[in-house]
Amino acid sequence: MSNLPILERQDVQNKFVSIYKAVHKCSDVEAQQMMDLEKFAFLRTIDDSSELSKCSDMSKVGVFIEVISNGLTFDKSSKHIHLIPRNVNIGTKDQPQWDKRLTYTYAADGIVYLCTAAGSIKSCSQPILVYKGDEIKIKNINGSMTIEHSPTIPRASTEIIGGYCTILTNAGVENFWFDITEVERLKKFSAKANKGNANELYSVGPNGQIDDGFFKTKIVKMALKNYRKKKVLADNYIDEDVEDVAQDIGVPIKVEQVDQD
Repeated sequence: MSNLPILERQDVQNKFVSIYKAVHKCSDVEAQQMMDLEKFAFLRTIDDSSELSKCSDMSKVGVFIEVISNGLTFDKSSKHIHLIPRNVNIGTKDQPQWDKRLTYTYAADGIVYLCTAAGSIKSCSQPILVYKGDEIKIKNINGSMTIEHSPTIPRASTEIIGGYCTILTNAGVENFWFDITEVERLKKFSAKANKGNANELYSVGPNGQIDDGFFKTKIVKMALKNYRKKKVLADNYIDEDVEDVAQDIGVPIKVEQVDQD
């Protein structure tokens, strides 16, 4: 398995354990055990991809710091994040010099976790897809959206027309509808960000439509876009420790978190 020597330093490990302990309110022993598991899951994910393996060590450590300090996990079963390699031009436009760096994007479950941990929501339902032929009624009454959905059984079509989820907050229940027409707008942004080639997940579904799992993630991301996601603590203990580790090992304090276009 790949190794990041900097993560083996005892002083760095101690710092990581203290961060993990504070975030998850656990004992020193539990924090050490969980940190070992996180490191194993992180490095194994990198090993499984030749492109991720090529990313610079400093960018890998930067992602590791930021993800665990937010309370997220690299355990694939939790589906909190996706690791993504990005080519960054550290030269000029005329004389480009490309550096492959590790970045990450939040998965739907990761966003729900962050919003819940921040206290901005109590829960968010799994997104429901609506297909052509289903009965769907969307009403806005005094600024509150109601959704009535009766799926056709058996399904009359594989064509997606939209999807929705329900958010529970301290103020009550909020329904969110995401229309399939919004996908074309996002697809254009994706193409612009990827030199004219949109993410293939926009067109790998039946009849060239968006992948249903990818669409579900988009629904949750858009639904929770304006909800606070950072975990709030009583003091700056976490932020200070993260900054200490980052400065000590020479990585950026803030890693570029990207959307999975």
